[in-house]
Amino acid sequence: MIILQQRRNFYSPHKHLQKGETAHMIKGKLVYVLFNERGKIVKIRLLKKHDVFRTPLNTYHTVMPITSYAIYHDCKAGRYLKKNDSIFPKWGKKFEDKKERNLFKSKILKF
Repeated sequence: MIILQQRRNFYSPHKHLQKGETAHMIKGKLVYVLFNERGKIVKIRLLKKHDVFRTPLNTYHTVMPITSYAIYHDCKAGRYLKKNDSIFPKWGKKFEDKKERNLFKSKILKF
């Protein structure tokens, strides 16, 4: 699937129990953030045009465009499972608060 994401939006951390995910950047720049089960950041990876990044199976992650928008090819094995495709962590609820989202974004941008 080709995905366009905008910097002004926030994409909630989630994981996929039955599949990993591969991103191949087409345009723009994007930061991939991986978390442990408690919500601690364990990896931050900047992706730019032509970069490829693999998110491991069952790993919480989010993406954050750092250009006005980012376009990438997102690839997962198998078919789309709708509601059962993504699992959202309880600790992710803090990002419902705009201040928390902005704090997180500023922390990542320091990377």
